[in-house]
Parts: sequence; structure tokens; C-alpha cells
Amino acid sequence: MTERSHILKTFGPKEIFCRQGTPADSLYILRKGRVGIYINSNADSLSDADILDKGIEVAVISTPNSIIGEGGIFLKHRTASMVALSYSTIIEEIPIASGDLFNIMKERPQLSMTLCRSLASRLVEVTEKVRSIAFLADGVEKAYDNFSIDYVHIINQARNLASENADFLRVVEELEDSHLYHHGKALEQHRKTTCMILNRESRQQRTGIMNLKSGDVLCEAGNMGRAFYLVRSGKLEVKVGNILVNTIGPDEIVGEIAVILKEAPKRTATVRAIADSMIHCIPAVKFYELAEEQPEFLIPIARSMAARLDTTNRLICNRSRESKHNITSLAGDPLSCEAQFSMIARKLSSFDDASEIVKSAQKEAVKASRLQESLFDSGLATNKL
Repeated sequence: MTERSHILKTFGPKEIFCRQGTPADSLYILRKGRVGIYINSNADSLSDADILDKGIEVAVISTPNSIIGEGGIFLKHRTASMVALSYSTIIEEIPIASGDLFNIMKERPQLSMTLCRSLASRLVEVTEKVRSIAFLADGVEKAYDNFSIDYVHIINQARNLASENADFLRVVEELEDSHLYHHGKALEQHRKTTCMILNRESRQQRTGIMNLKSGDVLCEAGNMGRAFYLVRSGKLEVKVGNILVNTIGPDEIVGEIAVILKEAPKRTATVRAIADSMIHCIPAVKFYELAEEQPEFLIPIARSMAARLDTTNRLICNRSRESKHNITSLAGDPLSCEAQFSMIARKLSSFDDASEIVKSAQKEAVKASRLQESLFDSGLATNKL
């Protein structure tokens, strides 16, 4: 790409040099400073305020000579907005069309691998964002479960005290007609009568054809990745934590990120068959042989990773907003845990025998409110994940 016209541009904080949804006809190289990558759920006619105030920051790039915008070239449109975050951020712009890039990739295997590694690194980064969202969702769900059990325990105490007081009993029955109480009772029953057993099989085959039954695990997040896979038939799901990030079908590949990033060859997600599937396992050494001998082999892989990066970024955008909404189940909403415990304290405060129960309910209300505050303060529920 040395014969092409390179343009050096300098930007200040919050200056936007690339907008989501616009045509992609340039690659960028960060020479100095920091760049934020922002995603908006609606990319139509984005204003500066839309990007800076409503966009979700999915990545910050600060390593000099990092390639930026390569995903957009493969998809022919910008999948994210790019914003300078520091003074004197210097960007080198290289005008290039997707067809020209493909031709260069065929001629220069080293550049092909560099672009694939850049996309793979970005996918690892956004996958960690998804993992944070999954952690937040799990945390809120577990907290809600625990609060519901505590709610049932407090109501049971109140019912024992109210056995000979008709007015007291009537109030307790009103308090039992709540979502938190019903959820807690169902959870109690579930814990008493069921036992969840997770059978996970790890398949250690490294080459050849693998036949998976529905439910079999192909690879698990955190394990070493020494091969990638081509799906011959069937269907697989890709999950990060409890979040479904992709489904893979015939003639699609999976597991290539751990192979491309040799310095960090760990699986970023768990892949499980959701139908009987036939998988062709290709060892890492064979991958690099093909990349060297037939660099055009990397073009569909890079295009696939660019598409997945776009999909995962949009998933982060949508799920982060859902997470902020889910946190209101703890406090700040008329049906939140905080509100329902406060209701117990308010309704039972007129009964002398219920003073200890009132204190317990008030304590739980404060706990729910503080937990919500801590989740917001952690940054997991903000636009900067």
C-alpha cells in the first residue's frame, strides 16, 4: 500500500473522524493518541450528540500503529463511529476500496495475516465486553433470587406472628400478593425438588471429522485452542457466559480466533451443538500453511470476522441498555425489591409485635438500593463498559 496517497490528520478530544453507517473507503492507522469506538443502535443520520451522548463505547484503541476501520472495508460500510479521545491524536488515512484490498491481500500474505489478527484481537476485546454484560445480568438475577427468598422468609415470620390477629393476617395476605413473594416461593420449591446436573464433554480430537450429538460441547471458553472447525452439517450455538452471540451452520467456520492469535490461544466462547452435526477439524499448523500458500484463503475468514465484530458490537449496544433496565428491578421502580421491602415496613409499622420484622424489611430495602448504586458505580451499567 506504499504507492497509495496517505493522509495524516490531527484531531482533538471528542472530534469524530468516522461515522457509523457511512461508506467505508479508507483504512486508518493510529500514529499517536487514543481513539474510542462507538456504536449506536440506530445509525441513520447520526449527529455528534447522538454518537457522544447516546453511543455505547465498545473499545478504546491506544496502541501506536494499530489498524482501525478494517472491518468496515470488508463490509463496505462503517459499522462504528470513531472518536479522538486525547489531544493531538494523529490518524493516518489510507484511501482504499474493498476490491483493491482483496487484491493486495492475495499478493501479500503477511498483510492478510496482520488484518486477520487485528480483527481477531478486536473480537476478543468486544467478547470481554459481552462477558461483562453477562456477569452483570447474572449478578442482578442472583441478587433478585436472594431478595425473593429473604422476602418469603420475612413474610413467613409475619404470618407466624399474625396467627391470632385478623387485621395483621389480612395485611400479610396482601403482602403475599407480590411478584417477589411468588418468585421466592417458586424458587424455594425448585431448590427442594430439582438438582441441575451439567454434563460437559470435551472432545480432544485434533484433526479429521467429528460427529457431535445435539448438546455436545465442541470447545469451551478458556480452554486452549489448537484447531479451528468447518461445519459440514448441523448447527451450533456460540455463547459468552449466558449470552448467545452467534449460531453457526453448514460451510461456516468457528474457533479461528484462538488459532490466529497465537500469543493468546484461548477460546473466547463456548460452542455447543444444537443439532446433530458433522465437523471438520483443521489443526493450527495446517491453518498457517494454507495462509502462507494460498493467502486468498484468509479473505472469507476476515470478512466473516468483520461481520461477527459488527454483530457483537450491536449485541453489546442492545444488551447494555437491557442491563440498565434490569437493574431497576433492584431499586428505583415501583415493583423493585427496594419498593416491595419498603411496602412490608410501611404496612406492618402499625403493629407493635412486628417491630423486628419492620427493621428486617427496612434493612433489605437499603441493601437493594446500595447494590443498585454499586452496579452503576462499577461502570458495568454505563455507556462505557
